[in-house]
Amino acid sequence: MKKRILALLLLTVMLLAGCGGDGEVSAPAESSTPEVSNESSEPIVSDTVSNESSEPEVSDESSEEPVELGNRNILTGLYNLSDEAVGKRPVAIMVNNIPAAMPQYGIDKAEVVFEIPVEGHQTRLMCLFGDYTQLPQVCSVRSCRKYFPAIALGFDAIYVNYGQNPVITSYVNSLGIVQYDGSPYGANLFIRDKDRLNAGYAIEHTLYFDGPNFPAATVKHKTNMDLAENKQGTAFKFPENADEQIIPEGEACTDVYIDFGANESGFTYNEETKTYFKTFYNSKTKKVEPQVDGKSGKQFEFKNVIVLHTPVAYDPDAVYSKGQHRLINWKGGKNCEAYYISNGVKQRIYWVKNSEKDSMKFYDMDGNELTLNCGKTYICFNEMKEVTFK
Repeated sequence: MKKRILALLLLTVMLLAGCGGDGEVSAPAESSTPEVSNESSEPIVSDTVSNESSEPEVSDESSEEPVELGNRNILTGLYNLSDEAVGKRPVAIMVNNIPAAMPQYGIDKAEVVFEIPVEGHQTRLMCLFGDYTQLPQVCSVRSCRKYFPAIALGFDAIYVNYGQNPVITSYVNSLGIVQYDGSPYGANLFIRDKDRLNAGYAIEHTLYFDGPNFPAATVKHKTNMDLAENKQGTAFKFPENADEQIIPEGEACTDVYIDFGANESGFTYNEETKTYFKTFYNSKTKKVEPQVDGKSGKQFEFKNVIVLHTPVAYDPDAVYSKGQHRLINWKGGKNCEAYYISNGVKQRIYWVKNSEKDSMKFYDMDGNELTLNCGKTYICFNEMKEVTFK
């Protein structure tokens, strides 16, 4: 009991320290055991429960009329939405990111990708797609961790995953997020890739989400796809002219290297395309390799790279994972170190997200909302001491 109290006090101190602490200790490699799935038979819809924050409020509420975006994609600022997707919610899909699950497929079409540490110093991806009528097949789909739906809710996104431990189910349910958990939807949307099974992939790396069938599923399950009124502007601040090139205020940065522990991500700037191409460290070959899509063969490419510092602490309530599940600071604040990298330049910024329902807002160090270049965006959370800029 005393040890339990001491652990909780230690965690409290770490989280109160905000973005200034480390909170890092060693952990075993990620287990290949399939996750315990949520047994809900329908998407979960209920009122959102907000967390309290000591940061200044950044509310999504507005007295102004909703912005008319036409076919502008709220995730990229580009004018490329299908007519059917105008005013509709994006979709966030959980994807495994360990070498044994690579190459993934479908995620080269994702428009915002979050990479966040999970247990074993591995990472998991949450891939957001702005047009739910144009979803690809996405593989390999994996389970929920509590901070992913907390972030997805800020986009008013439909949350797609396969399985979650019952210990966090009550929290996820409390968010009121619309969730498509693989177990109750079975072969209609979540399918085992036979080619992967035949190739010897472990079964937990073979599940794909059948995106092309998702629009029909939303009709069948009567899923409300309309964006909330306070989410009908773009998710980030973009220039009005989608072709305008924003040059961050800072120093040159053509390479970014992020060491998560068991996962390592790199980004190299291409002057011709003015984008950053993603690499990963392949623990099988012991080499840094391009991270490519398993079907298209395209290397993952982003216009914007955003690195957010967080102490990566352990969740003392995650007894089901022997205490190895993580906690991260997704709320941010002005004292939280962060960087925006685009067009070959790095700029110091900060972010604020006061509660699960609030959008994630980025600011320069003078407190002005940051304007991002239109295009795809990669966002990660990690200890900043493990990030290298060149």
